[in-house]
Amino acid sequence: MIKLLFLLFLLAYPSPPEGPVMPVVYEFQQVQRLVVTPEPPGGLVPFRRTTGTGTTWGYADTTGRLVVQTALAQEPPLLVGGYAKMEVKPAGYWVLNARGEYLRVGPDEVVVPAKQGGLMVRAKADNTGQVYVSGFPQEFWKDDTTPRRYCTDEDYADPTGRRYRREPLQLGWQAPAQYPKALPLGDGLFSVKQSDNGASAELWQPGKYALLNGAGQRLTAFRYDWLEHFRNGRALLQRDGRIGYLDRQGREAIGPRYADVYGEKFAGDLAATAEREFSWGVVQVLDDSLRRGVIDTTGRVVVPFRRWLALSEPDGAGFMRAQGRTAAGDTLTQFFRPDGRPAFRATFTAATDFWQGRAVVRRGRFYGLINRRGQLVVPCRYEALYFPEPRTNLFDAEPEPIAVQNSLCEFVSSYSSFERPELVDTLYMQFWHQGKSGFVERRRGRQIVPPRYHVVEGFRNGFAWVRRDTQDYLLDRRGREITAAHPDSYFWDWQRSNGRQTHFLLTTESRQGFSDTWMLTDTLGRVLIPPQSRGLFPREVTGGGLVIVYTDAEWGLMGAGGQWVLPLGQAQHIAQYDSLVVAVLQPSPVGSAVTMRLYSPRGQLLRELPHVTSQYYYPELKRLFVRQQNAAGQGSAQLLDQAGLTRLTLPYDVFPEQLPPLAPRPQRRPLLHLPPEHGPDGYTPLPNGQPGGYISLNGRQFWVDESQ
Repeated sequence: MIKLLFLLFLLAYPSPPEGPVMPVVYEFQQVQRLVVTPEPPGGLVPFRRTTGTGTTWGYADTTGRLVVQTALAQEPPLLVGGYAKMEVKPAGYWVLNARGEYLRVGPDEVVVPAKQGGLMVRAKADNTGQVYVSGFPQEFWKDDTTPRRYCTDEDYADPTGRRYRREPLQLGWQAPAQYPKALPLGDGLFSVKQSDNGASAELWQPGKYALLNGAGQRLTAFRYDWLEHFRNGRALLQRDGRIGYLDRQGREAIGPRYADVYGEKFAGDLAATAEREFSWGVVQVLDDSLRRGVIDTTGRVVVPFRRWLALSEPDGAGFMRAQGRTAAGDTLTQFFRPDGRPAFRATFTAATDFWQGRAVVRRGRFYGLINRRGQLVVPCRYEALYFPEPRTNLFDAEPEPIAVQNSLCEFVSSYSSFERPELVDTLYMQFWHQGKSGFVERRRGRQIVPPRYHVVEGFRNGFAWVRRDTQDYLLDRRGREITAAHPDSYFWDWQRSNGRQTHFLLTTESRQGFSDTWMLTDTLGRVLIPPQSRGLFPREVTGGGLVIVYTDAEWGLMGAGGQWVLPLGQAQHIAQYDSLVVAVLQPSPVGSAVTMRLYSPRGQLLRELPHVTSQYYYPELKRLFVRQQNAAGQGSAQLLDQAGLTRLTLPYDVFPEQLPPLAPRPQRRPLLHLPPEHGPDGYTPLPNGQPGGYISLNGRQFWVDESQ
């Protein structure tokens, strides 16, 4: 019986035909609500089709497969962040997604976020006082795929550049129609200025300010010298030189009774807005006696007004640090919560703000480290204790910002001639005890390097440079001395592009610079290049142990044992691009085309290119673009990979543009765009007469209908 039912099921529902399933090709279609739709792997690029009736445009994926049917008379833009904005004639614009769905936006309309998600169109007159989309990602594009040299905790940036983030939309507030010069203060409220003749005035004209709601109704009279943006339901007001705060209904929640807001000057400049104001529900103000205190959004004093020696804004832990004097004249530092309660009972002579859950404190003349509960992680027994560079210490009035991702901080080395970023290990802190330095671990307070060195530098790439008496050493993370150097030497550490540290350069330091001998060692202390003579400056070390060196007028390439791969004077310039070493030889005669040699990191000659007129390196693509022109005047251009092999041949007069990433990793594909400068129909002709446009690195796809 079961077999019979199964046969009847197969007859009623036949199996699908064999072979590949045809992909869906979308049509351009106007919608009422536009949502972001998934792009194919690699993203979308414009697709052109030319027939006897003209040229139309659509979208294709990065393999050339048509995704959105050709129907537009103009080339659509790239999609960034899931949307593309295209201007249309005679007025207005479209907003498109990856399926060809679009919003038609007229001159009297705006794009607003929809409550159900996505975007929709609304008339400007119906959107007064509401949020609208003031800018799309294409209009303020920044490439977040490259490693950041400076970042903050809030950015959550990945120093390795492996994280790809979708660009957000830029939002604004629609001013009331009757007050087009009104300034948005956030929360659907605006400030407007009245001139002497009673009309709405420009900022530079005399007059007082009033608060408006989104419908254009005045919530206050024209009586304020200045109004600031709303932060946590409060907007700073200035009247008759006094500072107070308005609520969203226009009421003076905190009357104008303070002399100023500490650390901020309000002179009618929106750029001076205190971004952190009321971010934790509190703000620091000054009274008439110039004493500092902290109030909350109701005006309640949570930190009393005193002549504090130091009173900080809430730090990364949300605590405020206040330092004053006791009756005996000693300094006393305590931490407060935003509600005015003490963060913990412990008090100290001095302290820093919290950073990564720790704060440096001092009792008497000795320093230690506490956690968020006020407990000592490192006892107060050191004469000095420092956070890693850029450091936050007790000698600066304001802590310096520090970039953090996990336990690594990326910054540009101050002594690196080519500004290659290094990774600073933020787990270890330097201390000073009885005239000598060592290191403690920041999280648990464990001492990893005892105080036995006279000079130390922080851990970078897993190693630290130290000096004991007149002997220099290189330490690993366990505190082991793995390399000893000559007296008065200096460790110059280099890293490869993948972040791995493989070699260390030792030089003798003097007041005039690095003027004595230098040599190259590895992390085990083995000498790779013996000491070299005075006046030969090391520029860069490759992953294979080559050293790019130069004098005032000459360049050279030195290999293991001090052997010359390319002697001084033969090169006009030498540079390393990832794992490709490029040497531009001296031209003969001067001013003519040059010869270029390409080397591997270990010094193997990969290729020699004569008659090179220009070159450019694409860091994201890891490709070298080279133009050549022979004696007969014939020119060509090539795109070379890290092995020196030609991956793409282009016309001589073209200069390809590197496109931003079109889709999230790991499926995004690097592309080039050949701009429309020459050739028929405004597009650069490629070999075999093919038109330009969007092209992959192998040169096989051009995203244009070749059946024309």
